[in-house]
Amino acid sequence: MKNLLRTWVDPYLVSGFISGFFIGLLNPFFITLILSHLDVRVLSLGTFLLSGLPFLLGVLFESKRIFQQVSKYLPLIMLAEIIGFVMLIFLYQLNVPTYYIASMAICGVFSTTVTYLMQKVRDKRYKNDRAAFERRFLMSDGLGYLVGSLLIFIGLINITNVIILLILSIIHVVLVDGLCFIAARTSA
Repeated sequence: MKNLLRTWVDPYLVSGFISGFFIGLLNPFFITLILSHLDVRVLSLGTFLLSGLPFLLGVLFESKRIFQQVSKYLPLIMLAEIIGFVMLIFLYQLNVPTYYIASMAICGVFSTTVTYLMQKVRDKRYKNDRAAFERRFLMSDGLGYLVGSLLIFIGLINITNVIILLILSIIHVVLVDGLCFIAARTSA
């Protein structure tokens, strides 16, 4: 039992649960409170950024030299991502479509960069049992999503204030980046 608990109390797996939990919890409110009020072209541009920027970063990171150089700045990239999410609160109050486009750009650049850089950590940390780790990570992410969605479905949580929603998004990023930072540091 102790071994099983130690397997699941891993910063990476806990980050998967927390990420899934917040996505399951916040996405329905994002859709109803923000996205439903935006023009389809604004949504399309956001989707383009959220898919195009990760593609371009992936092409850029095919260069091992660039990947290794950028990897050195992982903590600063995480900090920039958090600062970006904080700035989104102010941008939302100024202009909602601009907020949405900026949020998709921040996710497309910073969240993707953190994800790509953490792949190297995963390779190193779980090299002997990568398939089992990937399965557990997807399970923890799915369980988090299930719990977050369930809290809304049964009526325990109802968010009606967009600023509260955005603050919860910041907490989500801080927790996940913090756990990924711990995973990276304990793998070195």
